[in-house]
Formats: sequence, structure tokens, C-alpha cells
Amino acid sequence: MIHYQISRRQREVAVRMALGALPRDVLELLGRDTTLTAAAGVGPGLLLAAGLAGLIESLLFGVRPLDPWTFVVVPMLFLLAAVAAAVMPARRLTTVAPVDALRAE
Repeated sequence: MIHYQISRRQREVAVRMALGALPRDVLELLGRDTTLTAAAGVGPGLLLAAGLAGLIESLLFGVRPLDPWTFVVVPMLFLLAAVAAAVMPARRLTTVAPVDALRAE
């Protein structure tokens, strides 16, 4: 999904690059948008997990229902995975010549 989301912005990136945006700026923009999108999923997921932790407490062995490590490390791993998934398509977009990108499609 992240690859698709970024590749849909090819024309926008081409226009930005044609108007003088640096590849670093485009990468920051796409990385920030990807992080916000992932956080929009992780945030409600954390709330739902905290709410349901009491229901599944009997299934947990040796772990507290609201284990702080789980509620800190796992969301950070999800955010890291989302940003890592965005790196390759974003870098590819910054290497395409703006004229070629605007002619495509």
C-alpha cells in the first residue's frame, strides 16, 4: 500500500522537482506523509489494544496486559517498517527526470 501511495504522487513530485525542489526535500515530504499515515493506524490500534488487553488477560502467560515494552516497541517497529517501505519508491521518484514523469501516463 505504501508503494502504491507514493507512486500515485509521481506527477506531484515531478512538478516539485521541476520547480527546484531538492531530492532531499522530496524524500522528507514523502517520509513525513508516510509516517503520519502509519501513525494514523498505529494510534487507534494502540487504543484498541489497551482496551482489549483486559479481555485477553487470561490468555497471557507471564506478561502483564498493559506491558509497557509491548506498547512502546511494537508501535515503533510498525512506524519504522512503514518508513523503510517508503524509502525505495521515494528514491526512485527522485531519480526520474521531471519531463519524463510528466509525459508518463
